[in-house]
Amino acid sequence: MSIAIASISAPKTGLRIVSTLLVGASGLALATPSLANDVLFNQSEAAFEEGKRMTQSAGLLQVSLTGGGVASFVDGADFTINRDGSIDLYGGAVTVAGAEGSEIVVRMPEGLEGRVAGRGSSGNFSVAENGEARGHALTGAIRVGPASNLRQFSAAEMWRARSGDRPRLVVSIGAQTQPVGSDGGSTAGQVAALGSEAGPVGAALNGIPVTLGDALAAAGASSDIIAAGRRVELAAANPAIETFP
Repeated sequence: MSIAIASISAPKTGLRIVSTLLVGASGLALATPSLANDVLFNQSEAAFEEGKRMTQSAGLLQVSLTGGGVASFVDGADFTINRDGSIDLYGGAVTVAGAEGSEIVVRMPEGLEGRVAGRGSSGNFSVAENGEARGHALTGAIRVGPASNLRQFSAAEMWRARSGDRPRLVVSIGAQTQPVGSDGGSTAGQVAALGSEAGPVGAALNGIPVTLGDALAAAGASSDIIAAGRRVELAAANPAIETFP
């Protein structure tokens, strides 16, 4: 299935529809593996061309990869998406979501590779100007390292690899302690009423994400994806903005 969303300049009435398409594009792409690299969303200044090195200074590019999976580039990035769906990342960052029956390979400097395999696995990979690579296992598990010596990182683990070194764990977010009442936890917590009268305020009081950015953050998305979601939401909510930022 090919879903292409071109550069958008739509009336205010169509912005909410477009934002819904943007959020749903990844899910549709993961459900239907692609036979070729297809553009899902492109607000970058450069046109996507398979197998060609691209330098993106701003905007958002989201591509459904050959064989399944989705790659998202936000703002500055220097990369190539190859015909087989693998990615050569020279600079900047990419967020990759895996798909059933496929493994996505992200090649970085100094022979470093990142691999995302299977539905439910996703990760963020970035390369700094000094060649240092780092990233974040968002969901499931990813593998990082030289092709012959890969190391696995699980959800919520962050890694870093200096030039020529094997990646190492830098942050691991474990289970968080749950607050309890003064009686040791027997007192039930207060739950705000939900329904038409309470609206999003009631949901927010119960800790339920009520904005696109919050929902992406709750799902473990990286900061670049969260920022893009918040920009989309602000554009959709502001009648003075006729196009997405």
